[in-house]
Amino acid sequence: MVDGKHLKSINQWYNKQIATIKEGKPQGFWSKKLSSITEKRTPLSPPNGGILGGAVNKAARLIIKYCQEQKIGTIILGWNKGQKDSINIGSKNNQKFVQIPTARLKERIKQLCQLHQLKFVETEESYYLAS
Repeated sequence: MVDGKHLKSINQWYNKQIATIKEGKPQGFWSKKLSSITEKRTPLSPPNGGILGGAVNKAARLIIKYCQEQKIGTIILGWNKGQKDSINIGSKNNQKFVQIPTARLKERIKQLCQLHQLKFVETEESYYLAS
């Protein structure tokens, strides 16, 4: 329904830029250029939300629109608290998965559900093997 390739490419670009600027610099190095790149991607002050905020908002709106068109009144979101904490799925996969703002997406969907009178249910994304 929502393709995350765009967000993955934004994160790849961001990581590449940060790595290039920090190359050969000490551990805690920070500069105006790094701040500028980071602010463009994920600003601290909300109105725009930056590149990632815009993508999250667009994805949430698409989900709500689909539910309205299909006359779906409840959105159930599977969520595992701490799902990204200390994750180790390889350096490339960590970069792709951990930096995508899924919590922000969840919160935006929840906001839009309230706005459009849809029911929002958050449940643990657990599963079991039926025998």
